[in-house]
Amino acid sequence: IVDTGVDLDHSDLEDNLWINPGEDLNGDGVIQNNERNDEDDDRNGYVDDFYGWDFYAGDDTPNDVSGHGSHCSGIACAVTNNRRGIASPGFECSIMAVRAGTGMVVTHGYNGIDYAVRNGAKVISCSWGGQGRNGTTDRVIDYAWQNDVLVVASAGNDNRDDNFYPAGYETVLSVAATDRQDRKAGFSNFGEWVDISAPGVAILSTVPGNGYNYMQGTSMSGPLVAGAAILLRSTYPHLSAEESFALMLD
Repeated sequence: IVDTGVDLDHSDLEDNLWINPGEDLNGDGVIQNNERNDEDDDRNGYVDDFYGWDFYAGDDTPNDVSGHGSHCSGIACAVTNNRRGIASPGFECSIMAVRAGTGMVVTHGYNGIDYAVRNGAKVISCSWGGQGRNGTTDRVIDYAWQNDVLVVASAGNDNRDDNFYPAGYETVLSVAATDRQDRKAGFSNFGEWVDISAPGVAILSTVPGNGYNYMQGTSMSGPLVAGAAILLRSTYPHLSAEESFALMLD
C-alpha cells in the first residue's frame, strides 16, 4: 500500500502486516528489540525497515496520521475471520506499509512503488495520481512490469476523461468508482483508458486510533481491486502480472 502510511497498531491490520525477512534476523515473524540494531541487515539501502518505509519523513516508521492510507489498507487487506470490524478480499495477504505523503497529498509515490518492487511486493495499490508523467515515472512503472509486479491505481475523482497517472499507464490496472446502484459514481473519472470499476461510495474501513469510518472516492475502489488481485496471485502463484491483469478483466 503506497499511500499516507498504515496504522501499525490497528487490531484489524496488525496481524496482516508484512515483516521484512531481511531485517527479521531470527525469522520468527516478530520484531524483537535486539533486531532494532540501526543497521541495514538486508542491504537494501534502508535501515531497520521492518514493516516498510516512510519516504515522507525519511525514516523506518511508515505510520499513518491522516487516515487515508489506513483506510485503503483495510479495504485491501484487513484481517478476515477475527470477529472484528471489517473483512477484506485480501484475506491473509500481507500489507507492506509505504508512506509516501500525508493528509490527502502523496509526494513520493513513485519512490514508494520502486521500493515495493525491490522488496518483493506482487501487487501495489496506489490511491493517488495526477495529470502528469515523465521519463522518471515511466521508468518506475516499466520497472514494476518487467519485474512481474501488478500496479493497481485509482482513476481519480474529477469526473473527467483525461488520462490520470499512474492509472493511465497501459500496464497499470486502472480503477474507476461505482455507486450504490452499481453506476458510475458522479465524481469518478472515466474513459477508454479505465480498465475496471469497483464500489467507491460509503466504504467502511479502518482508520488510525483502532477505529473505523466511511470514505468515498476512487481511492477506495483501487484497493478493493488490489485486494482481489493479491488474493488471485497468492492462490495461483504461477500467474504472471500480465496473466493476473487479464484475469481480473475476464
